[in-house]
Amino acid sequence: MPNRSRKQLASDTPVQRVYWDACIFLELLAADSDLAKDVAAIWQQAVDGRVEIYTSELSIAEVVYSTQEQVGRALTNDEERKIDSLWHPMSPVKLLEISRPVLLKAREIKRMSHGKGIKIKEPDGIHLASAVVHKLAEFHSTDHFSKSADKRAELSALIGIKVCPPNAKGLLKF
Repeated sequence: MPNRSRKQLASDTPVQRVYWDACIFLELLAADSDLAKDVAAIWQQAVDGRVEIYTSELSIAEVVYSTQEQVGRALTNDEERKIDSLWHPMSPVKLLEISRPVLLKAREIKRMSHGKGIKIKEPDGIHLASAVVHKLAEFHSTDHFSKSADKRAELSALIGIKVCPPNAKGLLKF
């Protein structure tokens, strides 16, 4: 039997499986933008068992580093605890290993996207490949390659899954 939440088993409503790029966790921690409200709403849906959030183990390193860069100082103990709680086994986040199939797919995505004029950095390639290899429904990001609707559509067509910013209302309509 596939790994399904108790709430899904009880209600038999399908659970939306989404991938969060590391930048989305930064939005969750920031909690002061319109996007952060959507991210927080999706997080709550994951806590409630209506959404499954996946990310690469790479996010563990990226979120800590990026947060330190943004605040320009050492993190407080409370900030470190908040970040560490994202990766705790009781968190709704499911961590995906950086496996050989993911790395091979990342290389393929980088090559294909380069031919289309879309610049994908190595970490972004690993994130995108993780979502593709694990057959997730959506890839949520606000990185450079996902800011333009045209680039998102082109990248989505190229990799076979929807690349988009997080939208809590959109998740409810599947």
